[in-house]
Amino acid sequence: MRRPSAVLVIPTLAAVAAVLHGCGEEPYFGSSPAVRSDFFSREGASLLVGLPKLPWAMPKPIAWTNAGNADALLHCPPGYTSRTHLQDMARVQTQIPAGVGKALSDCGMHCDNISSCKAFMFGSDEKRCVVLHNDEPGDGLIKDYRFCLKVKPRHFGSSEAPLLRRSEYMQQEHAEIAVGEDIRIYAVGSSNLLWMTWLDQLHLVLRRLGYRLPVVPSNISARLYTLEAQTCDDSQYFEYLRTTRYAKIGWSSWDFAFEGWEGCKNGWRYANGIKVKCQHGAGCAVGKDPVYLSQIAEDASGSNITLLATWQNDDQQWSTHYKCFDGTKIDSLKVVPLSISMLLKMIRAIRVKNPRTLILVMGKYPQTLRHVTYPFLKRYNNMVKEAVEKEPRTLFIDFYMPNADEGYFYQMAHSGHPNCRGSKLLAYSVMDRLFKAKILSRSIRLGETSKHHILSPNCSHADLVECQTSALCWIDPRDNQCKTYSPGSLDYHTICKGTLCADFNKEQARKRTRTLLAGGRTTLQSWRGTDSENSKAKASQGLGFHT
Repeated sequence: MRRPSAVLVIPTLAAVAAVLHGCGEEPYFGSSPAVRSDFFSREGASLLVGLPKLPWAMPKPIAWTNAGNADALLHCPPGYTSRTHLQDMARVQTQIPAGVGKALSDCGMHCDNISSCKAFMFGSDEKRCVVLHNDEPGDGLIKDYRFCLKVKPRHFGSSEAPLLRRSEYMQQEHAEIAVGEDIRIYAVGSSNLLWMTWLDQLHLVLRRLGYRLPVVPSNISARLYTLEAQTCDDSQYFEYLRTTRYAKIGWSSWDFAFEGWEGCKNGWRYANGIKVKCQHGAGCAVGKDPVYLSQIAEDASGSNITLLATWQNDDQQWSTHYKCFDGTKIDSLKVVPLSISMLLKMIRAIRVKNPRTLILVMGKYPQTLRHVTYPFLKRYNNMVKEAVEKEPRTLFIDFYMPNADEGYFYQMAHSGHPNCRGSKLLAYSVMDRLFKAKILSRSIRLGETSKHHILSPNCSHADLVECQTSALCWIDPRDNQCKTYSPGSLDYHTICKGTLCADFNKEQARKRTRTLLAGGRTTLQSWRGTDSENSKAKASQGLGFHT
């Protein structure tokens, strides 16, 4: 019995050009015969095809296999998912040359650039791209064609920054997290998570790339929002975003790294050979409530990416006359082994709870006169980086923060903390590292992140990559124009205070988001206050602590 053979009828040369080049709306499969035969219909030209039923529409389809000589072509590009194939179809696909993979990726990019494109079909033999305006391929498929369905990102409201345009991002194959998948972020650190916007800017760019960012639940009263921050040019797009953070003003790495007051005798304990006071905060003089590393690790285990910014104050003990060290002056570089040991304790505690959680250790920015990156700070960062990156699934986020002679990158609102521009640098450094480590399949398109490029001031004449790479520029989503990115306001405003800052109730979150989007930068408050974070903040500022 003869098998039905494929019959391909091409009505006109124009139809072929429409399929191959995609000018305007593209031809598609799956529409009714009447529509498919109407070359001048609003849906565009289509090819008349008479083929057997699709392999994945047949009984008991099985998953696409990577057996044998399988290569990159077996996978749809980032941002797309494939259907299942029969085993014999999969065996045929393993023989397709890997060189065709670029054409397949280009087909996905072509679909990205057409707002009405919901999927595409790609023929390997002819390197042929067929853009589809619906999410079903129809009743026919040539044996070497594959069907790739565009991942549906969440809906963006009219007041929100939309998905990035195709020209604004780059993508790669075989990354760990595909577009449209969940990225569950959890952060632990000091006031850089409460007085700066870098974590919120990171959330925003991931969201605009098409990832989903569900809230990581917390059992230790972690916060969802920044406490007090400057007003940035793009604050309206990220201030309402919820990102779980366990953050304490003026704390150092050892404040997070023990099981309560374990090892304390007469108010002191030894941490990596250094005598440390058993109390929290700037000068170890603010808080006496016990904090348990195991509880922080349990929280972090619910994330697939945890960011650690706990050690930024470790070498700042001079500002409180070394009260944490019982008045003993300890040189900054002699504090490095203490920082490393405390970070490793936290990393390993999280690893015990969830070996798959990726841990990012944020680098230290200069807290020096005129914010100069002196050689000792480079060495400090390098020593920490070398130590933590020996741990499984742990990356160090390095960056260069310009000094006062190179640009305005630090706040007046909270002295010693990088401003909106500095926060952008931190957020984009995380994106750059995650993409290069093949964690993310899609990231914002950046150029060289050298000092020259991040300080490029020619925003009005910059191309897209130059604009996104420079910390002095940004692309305004309202008109997609490159503009100067200001340092931010001189003062700060309260973003969230009270108990709702740790309210993980979804319905309450929706109400707050609607309120914030409708009313601009409305302060999030509740009637019941907490134990005065503002007074602690002022105390830390008075003592000279910067993060």
